[in-house]
Amino acid sequence: MGHTDLNSRIFAYEDGMWAVKGRFSEALHDNDPVQWGATSDGKFSLSLLAEGTNIESGGNFGAVASSLSMADPVVASASGSTKAPFSTPEIASGKGFFQPGSIQDLIVTTLGLSKGLIDRSKPGDIRMAYARYVALVDTLKTLGKMSITGAWTQKYNNDDVIEIFMSKSSYFTNHSPVFSKLNKFPAMEKWLQNGDDAPTDAEVWGYQKQTFENLRKILKSISDPDSGPAPVEK
Repeated sequence: MGHTDLNSRIFAYEDGMWAVKGRFSEALHDNDPVQWGATSDGKFSLSLLAEGTNIESGGNFGAVASSLSMADPVVASASGSTKAPFSTPEIASGKGFFQPGSIQDLIVTTLGLSKGLIDRSKPGDIRMAYARYVALVDTLKTLGKMSITGAWTQKYNNDDVIEIFMSKSSYFTNHSPVFSKLNKFPAMEKWLQNGDDAPTDAEVWGYQKQTFENLRKILKSISDPDSGPAPVEK
């Protein structure tokens, strides 16, 4: 393995997508938390991808992630049952998602947030992603009001709240830039809300897969008609 391979781009699988963590030399010093998965027998795993790297090891390494358009990607799953170079994450008791006493744990407990919305080990579909985005926005508004009235006195920042529902990389790459523009396509917003008056899949998606990337293209086509046709809103 040459020097270039040792400094490949590193990706972590978070919230149903591969999130770039930078070059290997940068990722080693990155303090941005990553999402570990937990199995029913108490073992932890972290799925990583190194761009253009061939890995030869007796550890638990998976195969290629075909959805990525890059040369020879290799997915490495570091399992808690093997000697992997990752520390075991601390899992909170009680709700089981955050370290007891952490700002995230205090927010979740105080506001009684839904388990389904904070369980990042189950990314779900784009409707779930939207539900988590809405819950994030509502949580920020609620904490803001509570801080003004004095009902909330703990220090926190937006990143603390974001990481309750999703990774920061997912938020800034997908959730915020895409969902914040839904006012351009009210029918899509109704579809994401999945109420009784929600339009059909075909009315808003056509024959496209229900992904962030396709939703981004649909919203762009509405904002800029020259970029391509948009589904007919009904």
